[in-house]
Amino acid sequence: MTIKTPLKPDGSVTDKNKPKGLRLLQTHIEHLKQLTELVRPYLPADQDWQVVGLQRQTLSLATTHHTAASQLRYLQTLYLKQLKTEPVFAQLTRLRVVVVQPVSRVQIQHRPLPPLSKAARETLIESASLFNDGELSETLLRMASKK
Repeated sequence: MTIKTPLKPDGSVTDKNKPKGLRLLQTHIEHLKQLTELVRPYLPADQDWQVVGLQRQTLSLATTHHTAASQLRYLQTLYLKQLKTEPVFAQLTRLRVVVVQPVSRVQIQHRPLPPLSKAARETLIESASLFNDGELSETLLRMASKK
């Protein structure tokens, strides 16, 4: 079963038509970004970390570096004291620091695709002329030119 959702002119899904779970996830991610920006002045700027959760009295931070995690844990008392000056963190009693693996992008080798048929090339060229979007038309023409 396919669910059709209305799209904005730029091709993205309108907010009111997103599935509820997706809206909740997007709201949660925005909340975490806001918390990260709120925490940023209190924690080392030279380290790679971000807020990944705030539950009860525990603020969870993630970093990809073991050294950064050790420093955050060691200076936890100092950071907690500073963070408590912000009303949203007034009840904090603990920083939880986790080390996560950096996301690595794996290059997958594919066999070359067969060349386009003459009919497919003509269809792409014809389609390119129908769109008012210069970038899309240019992309279609580039695809048609590949042999």
